[in-house]
Order: sequence, then C-alpha cells, then structure tokens
Amino acid sequence: MKFSHAIILLFTAFNCSAQSSQRPIKIWYSLGVSGKVTDELTINFGRMYSYDTEPYGQGYFQNTVGLYYRSLKHLSFSAGYTQTNILREEKPNLKKNRFYGAVSWKSKWDIWRISNAVKLEKHGSKEKKYNYRVIYSFYVRPRSDLIVPKIRLTPFFSSQFFYNIGGKPISQYDMEGNKLGKFEPNGWHRLRLRTGFYIKPIKHLKLTFYGIYQKEFNTGWAVKNHRQINVQNPKSGNISRAYKNYFVLGVSAKYYLPKIGKLKKERQKK
Repeated sequence: MKFSHAIILLFTAFNCSAQSSQRPIKIWYSLGVSGKVTDELTINFGRMYSYDTEPYGQGYFQNTVGLYYRSLKHLSFSAGYTQTNILREEKPNLKKNRFYGAVSWKSKWDIWRISNAVKLEKHGSKEKKYNYRVIYSFYVRPRSDLIVPKIRLTPFFSSQFFYNIGGKPISQYDMEGNKLGKFEPNGWHRLRLRTGFYIKPIKHLKLTFYGIYQKEFNTGWAVKNHRQINVQNPKSGNISRAYKNYFVLGVSAKYYLPKIGKLKKERQKK
C-alpha cells in the first residue's frame, strides 16, 4: 500500500505543479509491438502521437523501428530509425529522420533494478537544432512482484540529459549587447525527468502511465564559450532557439509477441 500511496501522491503533485506553472502540457499516446527473433535478439515497432492542450490539437507523430540485442547478462545494445511527422496547417507536413545506436548496463541492488544507458543520435538535414545528440539515461524501479504480483504493478523513475552537437549557428552577444558572431549551440541543453508506473493485465500486454517534466537550459560552459540557446537579440527582442519547457501526461501500450521459434512449434503441434 505504501507504493500505491506514493504513486497517487506523485501524480497529484505533478498535476498541481503543471497547473501552477506557465509550462504547456502535452499528451502522448504510444502503441508498440515487440517480437523475439532469438533469445538475444528482439525487433520493436512503435508509433507515438503528441497532442497539445492549449489549443488542443495533434502536433506530430513518430514511427520507430529498432533492434535490441542482449549480449551478456547485464549488457545490451540497440539500434534503430525514427521518423517524426510534424503536422502543419498552411504547409506540407515536415518529416524529420534520425538514426540511433545505444548501449545499456543493467544491475540489481536489493529490491531495485537499475539501468544506465548512453545513446547516440544522427539527425537528418531537416533538423536545424542539432546534427547529433548524445543522451545519458538513468532508470530505476523495484522488483515487479512486490506490490500487486498478479498484474506486475511497478512504479519507476528515469532521468535523461541531452548533449547537442552541431546545428544551425546562433548569433551570440556579450553583456553590453555587442554581437560576438554565430556559433553552433553545442553542449548540455536539456533535462527530462519521467516517472509513473506500469502494469501487465494479461500475459503479453504492458500498459504504462507516466508524467514527464522537461527543462532546457544553458550551462556555465555554454555561456563562457558562446554556445547558448534561448538567445535574445538586444535590438529586435527576438529570441533564437527558445527554450522548450513543458510537462507531458502519457500512456503507452506494448504487445510482446511470443518468440518466432516458439510459434512454429505450437503450429506444428496443432
């Protein structure tokens, strides 16, 4: 019951924080399918829909296909492709492409299950904010049989730090408003915190309910080396590459197919 109370308090606090701030709230829906090719290799397909709440309307959707390979008990690798389709009213939809590769290390500590991962993304020419991104992720959850073993009710928490490389140069200014030149906004510029819980109501289905807090920023290094985002032109007042700070309320459903070899054996028995 303590875990259940913590989940309720967590989402209540999240909702109050979102309402009391001026950050917009987005709604994310995700659908996914995962299938095992071998004991070590898994292929994943997914689609995510993003909706804005003020005003309400669909902003974009993403399609992702990826491979996951578990080489050792604690070590795994993944790679894949994502296409983001940004919906625009007066122009054709904008399609952005990216490829990614990641390595993760999983460990156990008492009742806790912990994962650390590093992902490298290569973005296509339509993405102007960066050419590459390095993302460090931390994930922690308790054992899934502790709270409601029958449906595997499990709370979790994760954090992500984003390091941008390349992208369209941004004009930078000194304290007096003098232009120093245009520089690529490299550096750590985004933090994303995610928390929620998941359940497995039936054998092959996983439902996840979560909230995300995203905050973008400039580090001291970025200020010193003229690599800032959210830069205001002292003459016009216009802001280049404004911060994207928002909250997300999300739900995802993922279906896990039985291993291909297992399906063949079951069909042969029939």
